[in-house]
Amino acid sequence: MNVYRIGKKKYIKDLSGQGARFYGGRWNYFGYRVLYASESIPLAILEYITKTGAVEEELINLSIAYIEVKDDASFSTIKIEDLPEDWNTYPVPEDLKKIGTDWIISAQSLILKVPAVSAPDSYNILINPVHPEFKKINLLKVSEYQPDLRLRKKK
Repeated sequence: MNVYRIGKKKYIKDLSGQGARFYGGRWNYFGYRVLYASESIPLAILEYITKTGAVEEELINLSIAYIEVKDDASFSTIKIEDLPEDWNTYPVPEDLKKIGTDWIISAQSLILKVPAVSAPDSYNILINPVHPEFKKINLLKVSEYQPDLRLRKKK
């Protein structure tokens, strides 16, 4: 399985999950490392734009990381019906941060597939960089990404 993430060129090769540790995320508390990716490039684009608010300065100097997850890697899946009713709201419900952080701590699996708020029939992919199977993750390539500037937030 290949997964994808979009980010600033400066950080795109960093698969350590440190960004999520420093800032927290929808599925993790501050202080816990996790790598966020998506199951497709279009979903990765949508997630990036949703996260940054499509502010024009956030749409420059971007790259796409193509990440291979070996077929024998362990994974868990969370389905929408298993989530609290407010799972897709903002600000992020504490329950989601607890679910993700508990998964990280438990080391239950290398991968956690979670529904994407921006496209609920699709999945974002959480990768636990401190899991013993992390060697089953491989950065295949990084490509420059120039988004269509029509995506930017209008003033």
